[in-house]
Amino acid sequence: LGLQAQITQFPFEQGFEESWTAVGTREPAPENWFNVNGASTTQKWERQGRVGNGRTGPGHIYAYNGGYAARVQPSGSEDLNDWLITPVIELPIPIWQPRLRFRVTADKSYHLPGKLKVRLYDIGTGRPFQGRVSDTSFFTITLLEAEIVPNIEKVGWDNVYIYELHEIDLTTYAGKNVQIAFQACSPKYSPGILLDEVVFTTYGSLSPEISDLRTTWVMSENIGVEWDHSNTNKYYISYEDLGGGTIEYD
Repeated sequence: LGLQAQITQFPFEQGFEESWTAVGTREPAPENWFNVNGASTTQKWERQGRVGNGRTGPGHIYAYNGGYAARVQPSGSEDLNDWLITPVIELPIPIWQPRLRFRVTADKSYHLPGKLKVRLYDIGTGRPFQGRVSDTSFFTITLLEAEIVPNIEKVGWDNVYIYELHEIDLTTYAGKNVQIAFQACSPKYSPGILLDEVVFTTYGSLSPEISDLRTTWVMSENIGVEWDHSNTNKYYISYEDLGGGTIEYD
């Protein structure tokens, strides 16, 4: 796809399971992403897998799902300024309600909370971001600024990192070409940040999560479906007709 790769099909997901590669002198990053170290420290976004086996000593399961997450470790000398930047995303038109969903947590307890900003670059007639540190100034729109605190559970010998779900409505930018930056800007003496399951999707909000999806009754032409959920938000139902008939629902 090259450096100007453009994402046009949704959902687009990045779970950081594939190896990161370096292009030229750039830092290793997921395919067609950019990894920019904007500070003078050696800390930068990296692909983080499990550490320790959990049998002979404590293990660390860093990923929310699968085996890997993106991680930037803390600094004790200065604030972080590390950017993980998507390819160009061609957002669909407003009727599709484009959204960004991702999960984040901190990697340890420290003196201060971590800090993450999610920024957007509305490319318009400009040029896409191509990796230069100075061009991080293109990302002038702040979509989210969050303090990140650790939530770690002990499961046997393992430390399991519990993630927080965030979702951002991108309908304001529907129909535009954009890039999204995850900027780790934690102050010194604060934890590092773990990022996983980045998803660009459509069809309205996918949070809060649902569970225990089940059928309640089945007839020749009708089926009832129920699920458990945490509040009374409106839900969107996506379905596929595999039998060649007509599907209607209320």
